[in-house]
Amino acid sequence: MIVAIVCEHYRKASELSTANMALTDEQKEWSEVLRMKRHSAKLAHLDDNEGGAPRFFVRKSAYSFVTDPRFESFIIGCIVANTVTMASFHHGQPSAYGDIQRAGNAMFSWIFLFELGLKLLALFPARYFAEPWNVFDFVVVMSSIPDLVGVDFVGTAILRVMRLGRVLRLFRQAKGLRAVFNTCVKSIESVFHVTFLIFMLMFVYAVLGMSLFEDYETKTLTGRQENFRDFGASLAVLLRVITRDNWKRTMFDTMECDYDIDGVAANCNRIIIPALFFMSFILMGSYVLVSLIIAAILDKFTEAAVEEGLLSTANIFT
Repeated sequence: MIVAIVCEHYRKASELSTANMALTDEQKEWSEVLRMKRHSAKLAHLDDNEGGAPRFFVRKSAYSFVTDPRFESFIIGCIVANTVTMASFHHGQPSAYGDIQRAGNAMFSWIFLFELGLKLLALFPARYFAEPWNVFDFVVVMSSIPDLVGVDFVGTAILRVMRLGRVLRLFRQAKGLRAVFNTCVKSIESVFHVTFLIFMLMFVYAVLGMSLFEDYETKTLTGRQENFRDFGASLAVLLRVITRDNWKRTMFDTMECDYDIDGVAANCNRIIIPALFFMSFILMGSYVLVSLIIAAILDKFTEAAVEEGLLSTANIFT
């Protein structure tokens, strides 16, 4: 219920922050239709026909080849095979097997480089790089060039790891996976803002905890030392509390409770201040602010789903 309430208020705040807040419902729907039309047409190029294919016969042939479903299926098969090849490396493998793997990786790299060249010819850089997925493909393919030409330097190992990103290209073939991936990318900024609010809340409560529970000592049997004697230690305790990792034990310790043989708290010396401190922190941190992260992700998922044609409206909450 708390998550639903936070999501509803987040939706209302998003509506108030938009420029079309004074429009009627019909006008908002028409505005959304125009936005989707602009999104679908943003890759249009002056040299292209209405159907999207280039006019020049060389580019048109390349375009027909790279957009053929059979070629796309072949590329998907190469991505899966290349992923299996890279994942098959293991300790103590025969040298001959390692040579086969390296030859296979080189072959797949040339295939992907050939695909990149055809797409650049068919779409031209202006249209090719207008699509974020193509930018990602370009970076991944370019990272394999040093291995192909035999160049070895400090960052070569990092570039080899980047080739694992090829498996993410499979997301392009499914609208649902594409929407989820785009949601993760678009949510970074919103999640960062909410995370900053969580840190500020922890900052305030850490300083407050240092004033209220300076003499707090943990009574756990594991010997783990926890206290509010300095800022870093206070943040570590609050991190456990906000993730609700045995946070009640921490609260009972600040209440200066005794424990019976079964580990049940009893005979607490002070109750009100620790209870108010921890309950308010749990309510604002674990429930309200964490729910804001869920609301922000849902909002971005709605936008991504509309762009992929999975939803007919930009408002998932109505």
